[in-house]
Order: sequence, then C-alpha cells, then structure tokens
Amino acid sequence: DLNNYCYFLIASNGLCRGGTVSDGVYSDLFRTNKSDIIIRHFESNKMSVIRNDGRVKFILNGNEVSSYEHIAHQGDKVGMFMEGKRALVFKNLKIRQKTHLK
Repeated sequence: DLNNYCYFLIASNGLCRGGTVSDGVYSDLFRTNKSDIIIRHFESNKMSVIRNDGRVKFILNGNEVSSYEHIAHQGDKVGMFMEGKRALVFKNLKIRQKTHLK
C-alpha cells in the first residue's frame, strides 16, 4: 500500500531519516542530516528494523538510531526504493516474520 507504510532511509551524504506514512501523510520519527554512523564512499552499511514487545527499532551499523511504538499497517509487503543512477546491492538480505505459537 503506497499510502501506508514505515520507512528507514540512509544516504551517502550522511542523511538518516525514518518515519511512517499513514493515509498518504508523512510523519518523520527521526531525521539527521550528518550522521557519523553512516559508512560512506560506497562501503557497506548494515540496516536492521526490528519489532519487539510493541516497539519498532531502527538500527544502523549496530547503533540504535530510533525506536517508536509499533503502528499497525495492513499488508505483508517489503519494498526498496532508489533515486538516480545508483545500484542497490545486497550481500546478505534477511526478511523474517516471526510467528508466535502458543
């Protein structure tokens, strides 16, 4: 659903941003223009988005960048977005949905 999702963005210039879109309205949860956490110059960065105990954590290169209370969106899709003439390369992409069995 292009009108309802959570996002986590990094750029090689140091921009680090995350938030939600609900009914097409953006809401930044965090934003920094010059993050020293981002590894630049076409090197690898490790990004994680983890939901646990009702909270969503954004982790970049082992550092928790932000966390917030989980906001439910319908659907079970994951997407990637890129601008300009760039390459998005994954060395180790893991997408898991944990189910709780009782």
